Amino acid sequence: MATIGLDELGLAARNHGFPLEMLREAITPAGIHYLLIHFDIPAIDGETWRLEVGDTSFSLHELKERERATLPVTFECAGNGRALLESHEPSQPWLQEAVGTAEWTGTRLALL
Repeated sequence: MATIGLDELGLAARNHGFPLEMLREAITPAGIHYLLIHFDIPAIDGETWRLEVGDTSFSLHELKERERATLPVTFECAGNGRALLESHEPSQPWLQEAVGTAEWTGTRLALL
């Protein structure tokens, strides 16, 4: 197994994995999803924030007013299993715990 350095341990303090026994659940319970934060969490002003798609711009309010869909979505970090590699770049030292499924609700971006 690869050696985990202090820089990776620092990342592990900021991030956390998913308890694999919860794979028995179709939807990962809130609060136990794996967490990987690469950058500071931005502060967004919902009154001034806008999404730009091509030449069109949408406010957060306009997006929330659009038709919604709810879909189960499974995410797995591309670095899942990285700690098992003999040689790797310093990163979050995942074993196999960077996976989870959530129900996401919002407007379908394809309709924008």
